Amino acid sequence: MIYDFTILGSGISAKICSIALAKKNFEVCLVIDKVNKSPSNLVTFLSDGSLNYLHSIFNDISIFRHFQDITNIKCLLEGIESNKDQSISFRDERGNSMGKIVNNTFLDEYLEKEIKALKNINKIFTDQKIQFIENEFHNELKFGNGDKIDTKIFILSSTKHKNLLDNSRIDIIEQDFHQCALSISADVDLKYNNFASQVFTTDGSIALLPYYVNEASVVWSLNKNSKYLKMSQADLNLELKMRLKDFIIDCKINNIEKHSLQFNYAKKLFNKKVVLIGNVAHNIHPIAGQGLNLSIKDITLFTELMFQYSSIGYDIDNELILEKFDQQRKLDNFLFSFGIFGLEEILKQKNRYINFFTGKIVSKLQSSSNLKNVLIASATGRKIF
Repeated sequence: MIYDFTILGSGISAKICSIALAKKNFEVCLVIDKVNKSPSNLVTFLSDGSLNYLHSIFNDISIFRHFQDITNIKCLLEGIESNKDQSISFRDERGNSMGKIVNNTFLDEYLEKEIKALKNINKIFTDQKIQFIENEFHNELKFGNGDKIDTKIFILSSTKHKNLLDNSRIDIIEQDFHQCALSISADVDLKYNNFASQVFTTDGSIALLPYYVNEASVVWSLNKNSKYLKMSQADLNLELKMRLKDFIIDCKINNIEKHSLQFNYAKKLFNKKVVLIGNVAHNIHPIAGQGLNLSIKDITLFTELMFQYSSIGYDIDNELILEKFDQQRKLDNFLFSFGIFGLEEILKQKNRYINFFTGKIVSKLQSSSNLKNVLIASATGRKIF
């Protein structure tokens, strides 16, 4: 058979995309690398808009009820101007939730159940080298053992297959942050409920992301030569208690993972019959927690355009549809990708003149409720969902 869409990737974005397309009655093949995935302590901030969309495509709309609503976000900037700490607080003017912090392993397990329940998703595991071959009437995904899959559209959602990305001829901007993120799972005694925080220090940003009342993820982005990467768990626990003293009473680290941080941005989301979805399209710094939310915005628009145009007789591989998808997502992806990239670069500077002007901007932003409301509406995805 010829699949409408073949998706290569084992991540959350690939699985959400496969479910979204299958729910629109497209025939989907999901190709997953045959690797042993171990449970991870990574979490994701799902914005209010992203949650609304996921509720619309999931069978069980109550799956996120156990995770804590985030109604307040506070960013604390240590000693940015004349050694004075400054802060910016974000809160929905109506007191509504801005999103939830969700454990990635939990989300991945639920996605697997959804995929299993959908008869029009065929899941294939492989450890073969893969080639994408474009033909006149349909395209082939060819495996090293000679097996092949016929498909109309190929969606690449994996960063592991560099040959496929290179062959797509899509220009990618790449940058090594030269940073390593400590992803820490901890039991916490919080000073405030429904409160996420970010502390920008001279050693790197620290995000406190509570997902249950007494459990949180702490993500500390550090330079690769930082002394904190070599610190014992007990000493690191004491350091975090001191650094996060404005937000927690106590904490106990359960486990620690290390992840290298890279930036990449695709100048186009497609070329001919190849579409990029997920981190392969835009992999951004975690300081703003917008990575998966950008991908969900992409998936939402892509799915809707495919459904709308196919329902009035267009072939789904029509370049007009793909061009519209790319153009409508370009500005939002560009602003978030490079805006966050620039923000991270500015906040890690130790130049007193840069810090002086940054401090002035922070003060202005904190006093402007209108500007903060615009940022909240954009980050929560409410303009889209």
